[in-house]
Amino acid sequence: MRWKFNSFFTLGLLYHSAVPLPSKMCSIVKMTDSSAALVAAQYLKKGCVVALPTDTLYGLACDCNNSKAINHLYQIKNRDSNKPLAICVSDITDIPKWADIHNISFDLLAELLPGPVTLLFNRSPHLNLELNPNVAKVAVRIPDHAFLRQLLKLMDFPLALTSANPSNEPSTLCISEFKSLWNQLGVVIDGGVIPNPDRFGSTIIDLSETNYFSVLRQGVCFDKILKILNKYNIVERKRLHSSE
Repeated sequence: MRWKFNSFFTLGLLYHSAVPLPSKMCSIVKMTDSSAALVAAQYLKKGCVVALPTDTLYGLACDCNNSKAINHLYQIKNRDSNKPLAICVSDITDIPKWADIHNISFDLLAELLPGPVTLLFNRSPHLNLELNPNVAKVAVRIPDHAFLRQLLKLMDFPLALTSANPSNEPSTLCISEFKSLWNQLGVVIDGGVIPNPDRFGSTIIDLSETNYFSVLRQGVCFDKILKILNKYNIVERKRLHSSE
């Protein structure tokens, strides 16, 4: 491990402070830098995997239409290839291109998103066939995070997104917690420490069945999300079964 003191240039961006660097240096850019989103977009469009903050945890992202980048993301995390990746889009109006939302209203989506919730729908034929092959559904995120939404607006494609940690290790709240991965990334966007001490991920809700939902994971804002679903008379499948 080497240490770089004072400052160094990364794509014309000056990064200050002492940062532990792996033997192969990746670019580290402060999220507050005015060019951070553009730099991340450039790496993503080149097929690189990037690390960035979200509204829950740090994540790893790549172009969901780039099969080589997707394979690299799995290798970085040492992730089971049978575990699907979520996609991340910039706005609820983008969702129908990549997922079949059937009769789900945009009013409901607008109350849930952006936010710390992952929604499952049946996948669209427009989605890359090599992203989660043989999986009928797709998980969709729109994080409530200004930087990430700014980045997504610069992209012509959704991002494949997963947590920034080796598989089966704790989720991360700052970039130093996944420094073992840095040398495999194009760029790390440093957003500081994410205020999520319980390290909960997003709540995962399956909305693929008309008028029903299933809870696949209780995460951030779980109670609030349930209230919104109940407001729109979406019935929890688990409760339906328990009453039959």
